Amino acid sequence: MAVKRKAAALLLTLLVLMPLIPASVSADETIYYTAVNETVLELSDASMPFWSGGYLYVPSSIFSGKELGVYYSRNAAKRTVVLYNRNSSLIFNMDTKTLTDGSGNEYYPGPIEKNGVSFIPISIVAQFFGLTYTSTKITITTASKTVHGFLIRVKSGGAVLSDSAFTDAAATQLISRYELYSSQKETATTPTDESPVTPDDTTPVTEEPDTGREKLYLCFAVRDTDAVKSLLDGLDKAGMQATFYFPLEKLKSSGDLLRRMAATGQGIGFLTAVDPDGQWLEDLKEANSVLAQATGEKTRLILPVSASSSQLQAAKDAGWCALRANLNRSAKGLTTASAAAALLKKAEARKRDTVIWLDANVTAGGLKAFLTGATAAEDRCLAVTETVT
Repeated sequence: MAVKRKAAALLLTLLVLMPLIPASVSADETIYYTAVNETVLELSDASMPFWSGGYLYVPSSIFSGKELGVYYSRNAAKRTVVLYNRNSSLIFNMDTKTLTDGSGNEYYPGPIEKNGVSFIPISIVAQFFGLTYTSTKITITTASKTVHGFLIRVKSGGAVLSDSAFTDAAATQLISRYELYSSQKETATTPTDESPVTPDDTTPVTEEPDTGREKLYLCFAVRDTDAVKSLLDGLDKAGMQATFYFPLEKLKSSGDLLRRMAATGQGIGFLTAVDPDGQWLEDLKEANSVLAQATGEKTRLILPVSASSSQLQAAKDAGWCALRANLNRSAKGLTTASAAAALLKKAEARKRDTVIWLDANVTAGGLKAFLTGATAAEDRCLAVTETVT
């Protein structure tokens, strides 16, 4: 079968929406809304669009067929997502990260999976199905803060309003979507009972409904890149994700590793020491520039070692999210089958989402045993990811 590789990118229309009400505080985060024709979709970290490798990714589930004329189907057993209309189809394979059409032609880039959510490159999909999309820069102001972001709008021929008219008409809805999103993040925060390192106001979520299965979030420190490659092999084979925190000095020499993590939906964060004069916050900005050069993505995830409450607040004000793990196993580790069984039993006994900090005290064998047990129990190992551009 002849395979053709295709790449397409549409010109993004950048419009500026002035503040909806007078600004009173400065922005501390960047968010991405998604809209389909004249409908603004729900806002959540799990389904928020992001850039990777120069391509804009959106959740595949926005294609319901009703608005865009493109239908969505997911096969959990085969781990594929299919978008189709009456004439053609695109098949996204989440295991091989490939994208093909119904005739077997291959397209680039493929899908990315984050926290159980399948994301697809909108430029490829839009051109294939005759759709258009735009990215409109917006600023909204609520009672407590000003938020800068982008409205990603995917449109069919049935779209009525221009982008500027639509953003004006949707002003109130954009604010209400953000307020609901913000309140849900606050109420989702849970207290720690085995506090590992530092607190955080971020609780990972997924697009899937609650099925009774446990959601586990493994967090590692990158001390030895060769050891990390072995961990990635195990995660990829099991179809699982985790989050890796890089010391800043290892970033520049880890380009290939960072690209692999980004492509397979692994979470990336920064492990950093703090200092009294605040230089560490500037170092984090530089680290994000290195990450962006390697992967096209940035991160808000950090693990600031020995940070005071005031330093944590300064990081939060600057838009960073410090690790909040509610199970610290860095001392006991994950190096044997018995340690894996004990950790899985402890995590499942909690009956709620568990963020587990292991530092670098993990081996490929120990992780394999843990992932095997989690798969047998139908638990999900996901990455704590919050990417921004």
